[in-house]
Amino acid sequence: DMTVSPLERVTSTAESPFLQGAEDQKEFFHRLFSDEVSDALASVPVDFRMVVLLVDVYDFAYKEAAEILGCPIGTVMSRLYRGRKILQEKLVDYAVAEGIVPAEEERPAKGKVVPFPGAHERSTG
Repeated sequence: DMTVSPLERVTSTAESPFLQGAEDQKEFFHRLFSDEVSDALASVPVDFRMVVLLVDVYDFAYKEAAEILGCPIGTVMSRLYRGRKILQEKLVDYAVAEGIVPAEEERPAKGKVVPFPGAHERSTG
């Protein structure tokens, strides 16, 4: 059968951070991301970091991430939420400095949904 399992997909790359030690992982992250993002990602607890990497970096579906990690899909969803939240808290100052998000005084009230830049262009065209 020519089908490649999710685990084979993630471990087939020589540079996969899943096959490397902690120092090698830090170097891998620094090549992919800015120092601030790399440091923030490296500081996220490993259970949450693995899910964030699988879903947000490697683009695995939740079900595939669950298979790779050997846990229920609900656990993947919970860890992804918590991992993203940790990253958001660690990177808010960086995101403001880079112009990715507005400064706090320019942000809408909590709970108010604001489309990301360019969202209206995608939905209509």
